[in-house]
Amino acid sequence: MEKRLFAYPLAFAALMALTACANAPKPAPEPAQTQTPMHPHAHDHAQGQPSQPREITQVESGKAARNQCNAKAAQSIVGKPYGGPAMLEQARAAAGADLARMLRENSATTKEMQIGRLNVIVNAQGAVVRVTCG
Repeated sequence: MEKRLFAYPLAFAALMALTACANAPKPAPEPAQTQTPMHPHAHDHAQGQPSQPREITQVESGKAARNQCNAKAAQSIVGKPYGGPAMLEQARAAAGADLARMLRENSATTKEMQIGRLNVIVNAQGAVVRVTCG
């Protein structure tokens, strides 16, 4: 009998804990964000100077991934001044890629291979120097 009296409060406490967890509001999922490299002058903000807005460096097709990319089809932009998101979208569409990103020459990049990604490499003078997939 003494064991049963001890078990009731424990069972009640466990039931209350489970009920509290089940009724707790779930946090809203965070929206997916496209990570963009820091603008070259963004460090000025930390030194008390206003920073310039970040440039858009990636565009996506908005469709289901097809994991295809044909860099040869987008070679027409090589040698031209980098034209921002409009040029990225034009190159992405020409290559049939899922997404396109602009990279600065000699900048640090991630090493994961994405078959459906087009890379548009821009030099310090702002000209497109290479177009590759990956």
